[in-house]
Amino acid sequence: MSLKKITAAFYTLGCKLNQFESEAIADSFKSKGTEVIPFSEEADIFIINTCTVTSKSEQKARRVIRKISRENPASLVIVTGCYVQLNRDDIDVLGDNVITVKQDDKESIIHFAEKYLGENPDISGFKESLQFHDETEFNGKFYFVDSDYSFHSRAFLKIQDGCNNFCHYCRTTIARGASVSLEHGKVVDNVQQIEREGYNEVVLTGVNVTAYKSDQYDFPLLVMKILENTDKIRIRLSSLEPDMVDSRYEELVKNERICSHFHLPVQSGSDTILKAMGRKYISDKVTDAVAILRSSGRDPFISADIITGFPGEKDADFEDSYSILKNNRFASMHVFPFSRRPGTKAFSMKNLVPERISGERAEKLRNLSDSLYNEYALRWIGKETELIIEGGEKIDDIQYFKGLSDNYLRVIFPYNDSDVKKYEGKKAMIKLTGMALVKDGFYSAELLNLYI
Repeated sequence: MSLKKITAAFYTLGCKLNQFESEAIADSFKSKGTEVIPFSEEADIFIINTCTVTSKSEQKARRVIRKISRENPASLVIVTGCYVQLNRDDIDVLGDNVITVKQDDKESIIHFAEKYLGENPDISGFKESLQFHDETEFNGKFYFVDSDYSFHSRAFLKIQDGCNNFCHYCRTTIARGASVSLEHGKVVDNVQQIEREGYNEVVLTGVNVTAYKSDQYDFPLLVMKILENTDKIRIRLSSLEPDMVDSRYEELVKNERICSHFHLPVQSGSDTILKAMGRKYISDKVTDAVAILRSSGRDPFISADIITGFPGEKDADFEDSYSILKNNRFASMHVFPFSRRPGTKAFSMKNLVPERISGERAEKLRNLSDSLYNEYALRWIGKETELIIEGGEKIDDIQYFKGLSDNYLRVIFPYNDSDVKKYEGKKAMIKLTGMALVKDGFYSAELLNLYI
């Protein structure tokens, strides 16, 4: 008689680094015969990977944990991530079947999966051992996903963790610790392996990838080394600190294998507020970084993080932020009203901006973001670009494929084949034709070539 296969479902909040670490845990589970299923289904094990960037992300995590624990009392609910690292007690009380694993012990989930899952899985033993995970030490913060990615059609590779900047609003540094980097030879080996496995794109992730350092290799030198030792795979860079974008990036952005999409955590356009935040640059450096990233003439998609309502932010400070974002034509913005985070210097700052004003400023920037996104996308109508297929759906009896372009536009195009899974992760050459009427937020395209 065959044994029931153990099922696991994942829910990830936060950054690309969290997404990669969820992939690594899922990979370990799958390697032991566990079936990874959608989070909306009933599973034996639920893994929830949390974020602590804002109070709203923590509220969302608690809401999801309570719901899953209540609706699946016989299941094991494993909660990990930065929120657990800093406020574990808040989560331990959310359900009798909830087990918490600190961010800096996240790898223990992989090790226990290897020990307790497999041919004769024992979830009860798995649960008992996780309760005592703090007594066990595991070395290393870096893992390599050596099978299919469960949640993405492109590969993710963690090359760095932690941060030494200690910005006054940020809890991530507290949760993740000091900056550490994966040895440069291992990074190159891993990207080569990802390319051999047929992936067309790899995303290099970390808390602060521009802080990467391994022997003489900093981040630009590392990326150049990857390009020199691989053939075709596209490389997508994570968030780049504005003060770290120097003239060497001019050579990088000219390479067509570097995705024409960059993200800058601008945070503010006011020099006064940047200083209060503990940022290491003035606003002119943001403009310099944008100019460098655009120096290739490829018209890259450049997005930004921005915080509204930081303590002491006056109307003039906000207008400085609005102006720098508008004048530099950022294609998209992730806007965050200031959130007081325990343990940070900003938590006890005076001169708080009323939530109403902070929210109004955030709304004004989101409207600007929508306008600039459409302006950017319209410039690409009639132009060709590459796309990684991420899935598809049938709309009005027409089969559509959808994906993310090299320059970070969401694109949809018709293709007469219902076997979508066969094409996920494949590369296509497309020409944008206009705003898709069939799918909000997507741009329609004409398929020129499909590489399978």
